[in-house]
Amino acid sequence: MKYVSSKVAITGDGQVVDDAVIAIGDDGKIAAILDAVPEGGEHVDWSAYVVIPGLIDAHDHLSIDLGDEEAQSKESVATHMIRSVRNAKKILHAGITTVRDVGARDYIDVELRDAFARGEIEGPRLVVSGQFITRTGGHAWYFADEADGPDAVVRAVRKQAKHNVDLIKLMVTGGIGTPNSDPCQAGFSKAEIAAAVTEAHTLGYKVSGHIHGGPAARWSIESGLDTLEHGIFLTDDDLRAMVDHGTYLVVTYGLIDLALSLPHVPAFYKAKARTAKASYDGVLRKAVEYGVKIAVGGDTYHADMPEELSALVKAGMTPLQALAAGTRNGAEASGVLDHTGTIAVGKDADLVALARDPRDDVAAVGDVRGVMKQGTLVRL
Repeated sequence: MKYVSSKVAITGDGQVVDDAVIAIGDDGKIAAILDAVPEGGEHVDWSAYVVIPGLIDAHDHLSIDLGDEEAQSKESVATHMIRSVRNAKKILHAGITTVRDVGARDYIDVELRDAFARGEIEGPRLVVSGQFITRTGGHAWYFADEADGPDAVVRAVRKQAKHNVDLIKLMVTGGIGTPNSDPCQAGFSKAEIAAAVTEAHTLGYKVSGHIHGGPAARWSIESGLDTLEHGIFLTDDDLRAMVDHGTYLVVTYGLIDLALSLPHVPAFYKAKARTAKASYDGVLRKAVEYGVKIAVGGDTYHADMPEELSALVKAGMTPLQALAAGTRNGAEASGVLDHTGTIAVGKDADLVALARDPRDDVAAVGDVRGVMKQGTLVRL
């Protein structure tokens, strides 16, 4: 048995326990939460730290960095794999123990998921989508499985399932990172979206949709989409519909600021990012006000959880609510809440030690002093 002591444990489900001791079995799962360290067993002394559940990035692309995405699509598979491994280590050491990777070329995310799970390479738990599905010439077509019409879209969903993915990702609208692409233009018809969602759900998969706004947002929500990614230009009516249908909004706020500041980001990307920045703050405030379920993701800039959670506090969340968005909610949106996302008996011991209390300043999630994934220390 292993025992992790803490100054404070914030469980992720609304509870805060002073001087908690988290007992971990040989299977890497939480066996009990105690008030003192028993005799015997290994003691991980985090008694000077605040302990939170492992953070969850619910929208990332390990193999893609912020910049010219089309140019990156032409690089070798080996380059994409190297970049993924580099980003995975960075993410894990930042306290992010689970990542939902929502699109990679050649199914390298499937291979990485399994390698991380076997312990052959250091990295977070991965929930993967394989190739995302877009219309011919649609957003990020250079990375995607292109499909047109309901029958073709259904075949594309089945193709992803054949490759043993964990979820289905649709490029429902245009995007910021693709030249000559309108972020609010529908990439699929209402019939195509409904066919894809129905087929994915029939096969037992959640469906993630890249959606900035426009009519396809409502079509997707009403078709039963599970998670709406980005949502930069959503209307009040869209947000209310998300509440009614229980649709998650996965926020990727920090990507916009960084795109504007980095010199190597293409000019067309920066121009669209400026328009996006003018809209996103207001959308997030309304989403929080209306009670939309929210998780967060780094997208292509990786591992800056303080930026994402601080944006939610700015939008009206309490620090504890924002922390839940980066832990419990991310687990639920990713379909792994039974395994992680909170500190609870029976769940994997995914734990992070922080030098400061995120209840005072949620940016404290960046002040990491220790990381444990499934009971194994990866950073101390």
